[in-house]
Amino acid sequence: MKPQIFIFHLCLLTVFCLDAQTNTFPSSGSVGIGADPFDGIKTYIFQSETITPSYGSAALFAFNSISHTSGEQSKIRGVWSLSLNNNSGELNESMGIDVGAGNESSATGIVKNAYGVNIDVQKGNGIVNNGYGVFIKRVQGTNTYGIYQQGDTTKNYFAGNVGIGTTTPDAKLAVNGNIHTKEVKVDLLGWPDYVFFKGYKLPSLQELETYINKNGRLPNVPSAKDIVENGLELGEISKIQQEKIEELTLYVIEQNKINDKQSLELEKQSKEVEELKTLIKTLLEKE
Repeated sequence: MKPQIFIFHLCLLTVFCLDAQTNTFPSSGSVGIGADPFDGIKTYIFQSETITPSYGSAALFAFNSISHTSGEQSKIRGVWSLSLNNNSGELNESMGIDVGAGNESSATGIVKNAYGVNIDVQKGNGIVNNGYGVFIKRVQGTNTYGIYQQGDTTKNYFAGNVGIGTTTPDAKLAVNGNIHTKEVKVDLLGWPDYVFFKGYKLPSLQELETYINKNGRLPNVPSAKDIVENGLELGEISKIQQEKIEELTLYVIEQNKINDKQSLELEKQSKEVEELKTLIKTLLEKE
């Protein structure tokens, strides 16, 4: 009985050891899964998938499910990669995570959607106070870029609002600060060409003066209070200013017509005066 009991205990101990197995590799070694590792790479995973898997194909799948019933747990990391240069030499590139996706140059197949990084932050029925798809804590160096993207024809898409200098963007792009640009293009519906159409009622200068004295601004122009409270809409104010420029042009044209008419009248009066002078001179000479 004793040898049997010993064997049973030995089997039971083996099960527990396998259930909580820990493998330790020397610091000078490396691990290759599916192929031998390259020089300088500690862990190399090679997967050549030629079948259609039921759940998808992944070279590395990290699933971190923690049941934390009470208290506060500091951090849970799906993948934690820390890349440092601990020497005095020069390191050309230091990458936390380097991800590539797509077809090889010689491939003839089709990849419908290729994601370099696909991030899905879910809250389920619980509460996630702050969900960050990408959180960049600190970027230091001679040239610092939170996100740097190459490719002149590459497009970026954001479904929601984007805030620069603000965490509460109230528009597709909200900037709390100055914007330095070479050009701003605004799409508009309509332009005040109607000012030059026949039938447009141009206020008289007297009517315009009465309105200004009463309201302290030009017609259709927002008040200073409105601008302070609601801001200035670049497209709308450009339309209003163009309307006023075109109205001012009509006033100038009308004034020019009046000036031309007055010039003709002055020329006629001047001619009549000269004729009277000649007549008077003739009458005096007869006497």
